[in-house]
Amino acid sequence: MKCIFISARTDSTRLPQKALLDICGKPSIQYLIENMKNSAEADEIILCTTLLQSDDELCNLAQKNNIKYFRGSTEDKLERWRAACKQYNVDFFVSVDGDDLFCDYGLADLVFEQFKSSKSDFIDGRGLYNDVYGITYDALNKVCKSKQNNDTEFIKLYFESENNITVEKRKKI
Repeated sequence: MKCIFISARTDSTRLPQKALLDICGKPSIQYLIENMKNSAEADEIILCTTLLQSDDELCNLAQKNNIKYFRGSTEDKLERWRAACKQYNVDFFVSVDGDDLFCDYGLADLVFEQFKSSKSDFIDGRGLYNDVYGITYDALNKVCKSKQNNDTEFIKLYFESENNITVEKRKKI
C-alpha cells in the first residue's frame, strides 16, 4: 500500500498547537488534510502523531475527516513512521509536514509517479518543494536499525548516509 503520512504534533515550542489554530473557521491542519485527499496516487492518508494526551484532538480531527491516524513515538519521527508502516502494511509513503499548509497533493503525486518509474528507496523532493520525501518501508527499516540517536526531526541525512539505499533527487518538471 502507498500512503501519504501527515506528521503533526501539538507540543511544539515555537508555536504551540499550531496544527489546531483556527483559520477562517477551520483548524489549520484541516486545509492540508482536505488538499491531500485529492491525491490520485495515495491509497490512504494517515496522520502520524504522538502518544501525548495533547494530541488527542489531532486524532479526533483525523476521524472527523475520514482519514486514519497513528500514534507513536514522541521523540523519534522515524520510529513513529516505521510503526505506522507496520500497522497499516505500508510499502511506500510520501511524508508531508502537518504545518506545511501550502503543500499540494500534486507534489505528493509527482513523488509517487517518480517512485513507480525509478523504484528508488528514498526520493528527495527538494528542488521541487521543501521537505517532501518518498520513502520505502525497507529503507526506513534499515535506517531505524542503524541510527545512533532519536533526534530525527531532520530525516534526509539518515537516508543519504545509509549504505544500500538508493536515493534519487526529484526530477525537474
